[in-house]
Amino acid sequence: MRRPRRKHPDAADPSRALAHFRQAAAEGRVVFHERIYYRLGEVGLAMEDLPDILPKIASEIQAKDYRPIGEPWDPPGHAFVFWSRELGMKVYLKFRLEGEKPVAKLYSLHPADY
Repeated sequence: MRRPRRKHPDAADPSRALAHFRQAAAEGRVVFHERIYYRLGEVGLAMEDLPDILPKIASEIQAKDYRPIGEPWDPPGHAFVFWSRELGMKVYLKFRLEGEKPVAKLYSLHPADY
């Protein structure tokens, strides 16, 4: 039987998780969950734009922009709502750190409409 993947210790702290996400975005190591495809066009982006613009967007996020996820049906992770100069709008971005190394996985990037 396989052992479940362990969480990285920084996954519990939004500020430290954000630092990992920024670094992963700068190094092109962010993995994209399939659900971001559905709303990416609403922020004026296509998938091929993400490697260039994601580090810029990630650098705009501050720890004070963190919003706890309260919906039980939503996958756990770190959600941030902030004004993006790059996109010219208020944005909802959610990622999570997965595994011990960790891997940064982007779950949401769309207008902050809820």
